[in-house]
Amino acid sequence: MTSSRTQVSTGEISMIAHDLEASLHMAFVAAREQRHEFITVEHLLLTLLDNPSAAEVLHACDAKMKKLRKRLAAYIKRNTPRVKRGLEVDTNPTLGFQRVIQRAIMHVQRTGGGKKEVVGSNVLAAIFGEKQSDAVRFLHEQDIDFLRVKSIIDGKVQGDEEVSVSFIMYMTGSEKVDNIFVEEFRNLVLLLCKRHGVSFITPELALKSEGVRRFKTG
Repeated sequence: MTSSRTQVSTGEISMIAHDLEASLHMAFVAAREQRHEFITVEHLLLTLLDNPSAAEVLHACDAKMKKLRKRLAAYIKRNTPRVKRGLEVDTNPTLGFQRVIQRAIMHVQRTGGGKKEVVGSNVLAAIFGEKQSDAVRFLHEQDIDFLRVKSIIDGKVQGDEEVSVSFIMYMTGSEKVDNIFVEEFRNLVLLLCKRHGVSFITPELALKSEGVRRFKTG
C-alpha cells in the first residue's frame, strides 16, 4: 500500500504536522479507491480544502470552497488515468506532487530553524510553484495568488511571533521600511488582533482599519 510516509525521508517525516499527514493519507486512500494511477497536484489541493491550516487561509482569501471543490473533483475525474479492473492499484505521486511537498519542507527548514512543523498552509503556498498546473489556474480564477496567500500566512500573530516585514510591505505598498515603521505597524496589528478577538489579521480585515489606511497613504 502506498502511503504519504513513503514519499519523504525519515528526517522529513518528523517535520510534517499530524493533521497534514492525515490529509495526505486520505488523499492517497481516496485516489486508490477510485483506482487512480497517479495522485496529482489537483488531488493535493482537493484534500487541503479539508485541512484546518490550509482551509483557514483559503477562507481568509474569500475562497468559494464549494465551487473550488466541484472544479477539482470534476477535473480529477475527467483527466486522471485509471487502473483497469483486475489489476493491482499502486497509486504513485506525480513529480509535481512530490515537488510541492519537498518545496514546503525546504521552506520550513530554511525559515523555521528546524523547530517548526510543515502544516497545510505551507503546502498550499508551495502549490503556486507549479505555475502550469490546473490547481493554480483554479485558484487564480478566484483571485487567489501566491502573494495573497503568503501575506495571510506571514500576517498571523500568535504568541511571540512577529508580523513579517514582507507582510508589512505588501499591506502598505512600501518598497522599503525602517525599524521604527516596522515596530509601529506591528503594534497596530497587535492592537487590531486584540480588538477583533482574533489570532491573526488578514489583508481584508487590516484594510478596514483607519490606522492601516494611514500607513498606506502616509
